[in-house]
Amino acid sequence: MTELNDIPHIEIFDTRAYSFKLRLDTTNFAPYKRQGLVEDIKVPKAISFHSFSESRLNPAASTPYGCLEPMDMNFFGMGRSEQLHMAISACHMFKNLEGRYPNDNEADLAKVVEFTKAMNAQFKEANQINVEEVDESIVKKVAAYSTCSITSQAAMFGGFIAQEVVKFTGKYMPLK
Repeated sequence: MTELNDIPHIEIFDTRAYSFKLRLDTTNFAPYKRQGLVEDIKVPKAISFHSFSESRLNPAASTPYGCLEPMDMNFFGMGRSEQLHMAISACHMFKNLEGRYPNDNEADLAKVVEFTKAMNAQFKEANQINVEEVDESIVKKVAAYSTCSITSQAAMFGGFIAQEVVKFTGKYMPLK
């Protein structure tokens, strides 16, 4: 099977302890005589994403499967990420208009809910990320805690968790 030496990259699948299979038709190759050497080469994979300004408005459309690749999806909490995305955007809109993040009082929380509902209506018209109905309790909780700061310990544990996620989902690939 010296013909294998002239082929640049061959996909390997079904790897076992002492064997593997090639995604290649070898019926016209010379017969196998003895062992050989195999070199594992990481082939670059092109991945395209929208710009940040586009993704900020419609994150679900940034990749073919939205923000997440389909793995073992359970449909718990569907729509929750859209609620959170719009609530956080409304808090930033509040900061841009008022010069501060909303406080935990009814006037500020009501204004953030109003911004979120207006944003949802605007996104529905543009066929972007939207929800059927804005969950006011989620928006109020996001707005009430928008002035909180994250401690350095939380950032450290976030780094640990991020490394574990990268290990689980596949090294050397960006998170989606």
